[in-house]
Amino acid sequence: MDFPSIGDARQYLEVATACAHALLGSTDPAATCYHPYRPLGIVLYYTVPLLFTDDPILVDYITLFQNLLFFLLLIWATLTLLRRFSVFPVDTRSHETGQSLRSGEIALVALTTLFSIGFISVRLSDHQSLALFLTSFCLLSAHETHPSKSKAFWAGILVGAAIMMKQNFAVSAVLIVPLWLVVVGRRDMKAAFLPLICFCAGASLGFVQILWVYVHSGIPWLYDTRAMAAFDPANRQPSVELAVYMHPQPFVYFSKLITEVPAFQYFATKFWIGLSKFYWAVYAGRPPADALSPIINYTHAEVTGTKIVFLLVAFASFASVASGPPWLAVLILTAFCSASLSIAIAHIENRYFYFLRVVYVIYFVVLARQMLSRWSRRRAAVTPVVVDQ
Repeated sequence: MDFPSIGDARQYLEVATACAHALLGSTDPAATCYHPYRPLGIVLYYTVPLLFTDDPILVDYITLFQNLLFFLLLIWATLTLLRRFSVFPVDTRSHETGQSLRSGEIALVALTTLFSIGFISVRLSDHQSLALFLTSFCLLSAHETHPSKSKAFWAGILVGAAIMMKQNFAVSAVLIVPLWLVVVGRRDMKAAFLPLICFCAGASLGFVQILWVYVHSGIPWLYDTRAMAAFDPANRQPSVELAVYMHPQPFVYFSKLITEVPAFQYFATKFWIGLSKFYWAVYAGRPPADALSPIINYTHAEVTGTKIVFLLVAFASFASVASGPPWLAVLILTAFCSASLSIAIAHIENRYFYFLRVVYVIYFVVLARQMLSRWSRRRAAVTPVVVDQ
C-alpha cells in the first residue's frame, strides 16, 4: 500500500492521529480533533481506522476500504440521477435504443471512475463530500417538483455532512436555496416553502463546523481565517495552477502568468486550464521538464478562446433550465456557480473541477438521451405500420 503523503494528505493523517489519541483518552495537549482549516467531519472520517489499530499498513487498508465505499456511493448516486433525469419516452423494445441507453450509463460510470480514481488511495475529502452531496440530490429529485418534508430534511442532513467533509460545499448549499425557489418553485412558490425549510433545518448540520472553529479560535467561520491567510499570495496574480509531483522527491509548483492581466482574463485563463487539463493522480509521478518554471504566455487569440470557452459553459449551464428536468438545472447551476466562485477567489487545482466534470457528464448523457427520444419518435411517426392479414 502506498498512500502518498504530502500537503493536504499529510495533514489529514497528522490531525487524525492526534484526534485518535484524544478520543482514546490521551492527556497530551497536542491530542485534539481540531485543525484550523480541516473540517471536523473529514478529520473524524480518517480517525476511524486509528481507533482500532496503530499498524500503518492496516490503517491504510481500512482507509482504502472506506474510500471505496464512498466511491460506490458516488457511482450509485450518479446512476440514480441519470435515470431520474432521463424521463423521455423512448421505445425500449428496440435493440438499438436499449443499447444506446446502456451505453450512456456505461459512459457515465467509466468517466466518473476516471475522474475519481486519483482520490481513492489518497487521504483527501473530494469524492467523499461529492458522494454525499449528489446523494442529497437523489432525495431532492425523488419527485418531479418538491420532495416530501422528510426527504428534504434528510437531503439537508447529507448536504450538511458534505460541508463537514469539505467546506466548499457550503457555497453549494447556499446556492440551492434561491435556485430551488426560482427554478423548481416558480410555478407554485407556496408549495416550496415547507420542504425548503426542512432542507435548511437538515443542512444546519454544517453550522457545527462554524461552531467548532469558533470554540477553538474565536472566529465564527468555516475555518480560521488567520491560518488561511498564509495562502493569500498563491490566490493572486500571477499564480494560476498548483500541481504536486512525487519524484524524484515530493514538491509543489505553480504555473504563473508572464505578466499581470485584467481580472476577467485571469479568471478565464484559470477556468480554461482547470477544465481542460487532466491528471491521473492528485499526486503525480515525475514532472514535465518545465515543471519548476511553467510560464503562461497566451497569444491574443488564445486569450479570446479561453473567454469564449467560459461563456459557452455558462450558456450551456443556464440553458439547462429550458432543456431538462428542473432539479437537473438546479444541480448544473449549483456546480457551475460553485466552481466559478472558487476560481474567482483562489488558485486552481485540477480536483477543484471534479464536481463540475461529474455533473456535466450526467448533463450531456441526459441531452444525448433527449435527442435519441426525439429521433425515435420522429422515426416511429414515419414508419408504416404493417398489419398481418
